[in-house]
Amino acid sequence: MERKIIVQNASGIAGIVIPENESASSQIYYMLHCIQHRGPDACGIASANGERIFNDKGLGMLSEIFKPDRLEELKGFQAIGQVRMKTPDDRQEENLQPVNVRAHQGPFSLVCSGMLLNNAKLRSEMMESGLIFQGTSDAEILAHLIQNSEGRLIERIEQTVGRIQGSITFLVMTKNTMYAYRSLDGIRSLYLAKLTDGGYAFCSESAGFGLLECEEIREVRPGELIILGKEGYESRRAGISAGRPCAMETVYYSRADSDFGNLSVYEIRKRAGEKLAEREDIDADIVIGVPDT
Repeated sequence: MERKIIVQNASGIAGIVIPENESASSQIYYMLHCIQHRGPDACGIASANGERIFNDKGLGMLSEIFKPDRLEELKGFQAIGQVRMKTPDDRQEENLQPVNVRAHQGPFSLVCSGMLLNNAKLRSEMMESGLIFQGTSDAEILAHLIQNSEGRLIERIEQTVGRIQGSITFLVMTKNTMYAYRSLDGIRSLYLAKLTDGGYAFCSESAGFGLLECEEIREVRPGELIILGKEGYESRRAGISAGRPCAMETVYYSRADSDFGNLSVYEIRKRAGEKLAEREDIDADIVIGVPDT
């Protein structure tokens, strides 16, 4: 039987841990607002306070879904979120993220961006073994893989990373810890910021940290798995590669004021325009970007 790959890579994710602070969901709101261009059709936020995980999501722009009263219900010192763009094959409300899992080793929540190339194969194997799916998202596949692996949660995530194929980034949040992963090819972007108040944050773009006070911002390396808790973070760098950056990040997905490598996206677009101009012999009065994203 032919397996259909569901295209669902249009999205942006963010995560934050702020020790001794209960307003993580408000900070995630601002981060997602900064990357709203990566997904204007749906959004979701999950938060954790060390005892419980709260989750809220819906179809629409961030400002339409998350009014102040809804944000106040998402209490906790850490939070994750996603903004999502609907594609022709991915319009189900069941695919909204974060995905919450009630696992016997403890609950966790998950968001992802990108696409698993072996999602159809993994889904078929899981359904044949009796697992149930609510939608068609890769997030559900990742959640099932984690839940059906063995050992501690970090070991389960490492086993999951070993089974997936494709370009993807994801965040996993328990009641008191956060995990971040960027696939080995490095096609999907993910950044880590150290905050001046002692916290840490993740985002699909560096521009997502624009409303936060940051001491340092760096790319999560291709193949890097990060464990983030109240005491700081640990990096597991097994399998790290140089990566293969996607040109679409600089010409379409990213904001012009985001960074890409050691250059701003604006500077990269400007240099690309200069190279294109070298191939033209038109005597023009003005040059503009089309489309200007």
